[in-house]
Amino acid sequence: MARPARPATESRAVRDAAETVRAETGHSLTAADPIAAIIAARVVEAMQAYLAEDMDPLLAAMGELQRRTCPSPLDTLATDPSIDSVALFTEARVERVRSRCGRSLSVREDEAECRELWASVHARLWHRYIRTLRRKR
Repeated sequence: MARPARPATESRAVRDAAETVRAETGHSLTAADPIAAIIAARVVEAMQAYLAEDMDPLLAAMGELQRRTCPSPLDTLATDPSIDSVALFTEARVERVRSRCGRSLSVREDEAECRELWASVHARLWHRYIRTLRRKR
């Protein structure tokens, strides 16, 4: 059985983000691999900022206002509910908590676990974005 298709919103946002990266590098960067890696790193940063907003209602309101008034393809990739990139992190995090039966971690262990999970999310997004950039339109 074939893999379900990714949302069209994601493909458009990846291609728009790639154009932004190419423009920032003076069009010297053209290969899908490094462009996808840059996009994935920026999306992970945007997702981390988005999740941090949940801790402060004012930050959440300001972030939502910025996303609505000045939409960026990176914010779309990080926060659009139809794409649901944040679920890659949250589902992995929940699975880790379940696997240790809810046992709390020390601050150091928690930070290490989060770094590992974010690295995994980056890798998954990188592969996803490479496929998108290599696919014919």
